[in-house]
Amino acid sequence: MYVAFAYTQNACGIINSYYSVSMVDTCSNIMVVSSKGLQKGDRVVIMQMNGADALLNNNNAFGNLTAINGAGNYEFNVVNDVVADTQLTFSLRFLNTYNASKALQIIQFPAYRSVNVTCPLSCLPWNGRTGGVLVLFATDTIRVQAKIDISGKGFRGSYPLNAGNCLPLPYSDYYTTAASNLAARKGEGLFLLSAANECGRGKAVNAGGGGNEHNSGGGGGGNYGKGGDGGERIKNVLSCPGNYPGIGGEALSVFYNGLQKNKLFMGGSGGCGHENNNYSDTSGSGGGIAFVIARIVKCNGDTIASNGENVKDYCVEDGGSGGGAGGVIVFKVDSVYGKVCLSVYGGSGQSVDNSAKNECYGPGGGGGGGVALISAKTKVNNVLFDTLGGKSGLVYNSIGTCNNTSNYASNGFPGRTFINYVYNENPIIFRKFTVSAGADITICRGDSVHLNASVGKSFLWSPNYKLNNPNIKSPSGAPDSTISYIVKAFDSCSFAFDTVTITVLQLPNLSHTRDTILCYGDTLQLFALGGSNYKWSPPVSIDNITTANPRVWPSTDAKYIISASNGSCIISDTIRIKVVQSPIVTSSHDTTLCIGDKLILYAMGASKYAWSPNIGINDTSISNPEITATRSMIYFVKGSNSAGCYAINKVTITVDSCKKPVKELTQVIIPNVFTPNKDGVNDVFEIVAKNVREFSVTVFNRWGQSVFTSQDSSFKWDGANAMDGIYYYKINYTDLDMQSFENKGAVTLIR
Repeated sequence: MYVAFAYTQNACGIINSYYSVSMVDTCSNIMVVSSKGLQKGDRVVIMQMNGADALLNNNNAFGNLTAINGAGNYEFNVVNDVVADTQLTFSLRFLNTYNASKALQIIQFPAYRSVNVTCPLSCLPWNGRTGGVLVLFATDTIRVQAKIDISGKGFRGSYPLNAGNCLPLPYSDYYTTAASNLAARKGEGLFLLSAANECGRGKAVNAGGGGNEHNSGGGGGGNYGKGGDGGERIKNVLSCPGNYPGIGGEALSVFYNGLQKNKLFMGGSGGCGHENNNYSDTSGSGGGIAFVIARIVKCNGDTIASNGENVKDYCVEDGGSGGGAGGVIVFKVDSVYGKVCLSVYGGSGQSVDNSAKNECYGPGGGGGGGVALISAKTKVNNVLFDTLGGKSGLVYNSIGTCNNTSNYASNGFPGRTFINYVYNENPIIFRKFTVSAGADITICRGDSVHLNASVGKSFLWSPNYKLNNPNIKSPSGAPDSTISYIVKAFDSCSFAFDTVTITVLQLPNLSHTRDTILCYGDTLQLFALGGSNYKWSPPVSIDNITTANPRVWPSTDAKYIISASNGSCIISDTIRIKVVQSPIVTSSHDTTLCIGDKLILYAMGASKYAWSPNIGINDTSISNPEITATRSMIYFVKGSNSAGCYAINKVTITVDSCKKPVKELTQVIIPNVFTPNKDGVNDVFEIVAKNVREFSVTVFNRWGQSVFTSQDSSFKWDGANAMDGIYYYKINYTDLDMQSFENKGAVTLIR
């Protein structure tokens, strides 16, 4: 068994934490109202504080115990797990059965190695659900340097109930309601009273009964020793009678003798005295339950106390309230150095002040003594015990014969010390059944995840956010943010918990180069943003496949896939690149001109043109500008297609002084493509022929068949009835000097 030891060396004030139990299931798993402060490995005491059954007869048997049930059951255990703030499982098999509706609580305590009690040490008082128990635990030594006292921290005293004037006849019932004004409240103990029977002289198991009409005393609370009965009010000629005081709380000695049941009980509280003048005090509370467990206890005449509470002050002309019973001290110590006193005496009943009248009001009964339980190894030579019952109250300041007497009120019966006590801790492991929800998982947002519980017969996953079915062994889901799922797996009577965390990583917010056009032979720089790592594919015509901005130079249409990652999350997209051929630009032949001559330059094969330099040229943006020769010049023409791809050609113009006449030059300009789609641009195949005499043209298809012929130098062939494709031509002409020429070539028809 694992125990987490605290290294704090000083204990002072309140060292325990208390947790109210709301449910115990059939497998002895516990639900608490809140588990704040509890964690796996904590040592605890599980203890049921009340829940006994009793007779409800309207006679002297009222409040007699009929069944102890789970009242007083307790055991030490270790927290195995804390689930969802309210669910507890335990490491050791339970010794007892428990009822959560009967004030079942868990007391957490620190496990010291050695500890000094440096200031008064106590526990939270019992509040009806929790408190009343002190657990001081050390594996080695406890040094007691201050008082350890839980006196009056047990079952709570009752508040007095002011009644009206007395009736002409005595009231002798054993129970009644508070509204009747006929009897005072009973004390608190192992039996839970209802509104119908909370008042009256009958005891309530170990709780003292309340004094009846008129001004009789309340009974003392009981534990090992029975509580003392309350005193009567003796009638004089003019006064009301009070012959039915509260009965003392029942003795619980049978549950300690022989250690057959091994139960522990807080001291019962006393019953209230009957009052009609608002002078009775709250009855005495019982002592709590203290565990002092160590190898060695070092003391210097100190006291460890769990006494019943004495009722305060005097009661003037009303019935006195009963004292509380002593509690329990479990002293499991091997050796004691110095003297220590274990004190569990009963509290004193309340005395009454008769205001110097011939009256005899009823005092309160004394509380019964508690129990000191000593382990077998404890050497008791240095241990003193005080287990006396509490004294009853007395009648004071009366001129009657009752003065300085108890007026039939009785002392509480003494408690007892037991040697060889073994406190309740079971060494048997509570359960073998465990469940695993598997290792934590990391996924990308948008991915699904499959959970899986290792074992079990039925299951509950929580929260059920984004799960397809929280009640199956292997649900699936697609959480959109990091989340922890808890599986509760049931196997017959046992259940177990485990947690798996799903870490959801966000996908990269990828942006990149758009689909684009690239001119053949050019280089393009791509880019990608949003990821922490990148990979490009295919690794063809690219300078770096792992950078965010590689350079590419495909020679044909291409697709590049960009993959961006964020941790293990990857997103991909495709960039399409259309590779466009640059146009084939033809231009005028190099020419020699005379100064002042004009010449039409030409360029073909592109859709846009740009000539440079802008010297002696009439228009730089057309295919056939006219130049005026002023000096020798090289003209460059940049021909571009619709994709922006271009080619550059040049024409060299040499300028001569030309002292002899220059004959006219023959020019024949032949295009290489035409588009007869009737858009008004380049719709016909025509040849520019200047300064020619004879001229003929024939166009052939790819099989050598003639499809068009003309002898007109200004012909225009619209490609009628001709299919798209390449056609071949032959041109024959003579220049002005009658020299013959023949040109052959190809022209492309595109609709």
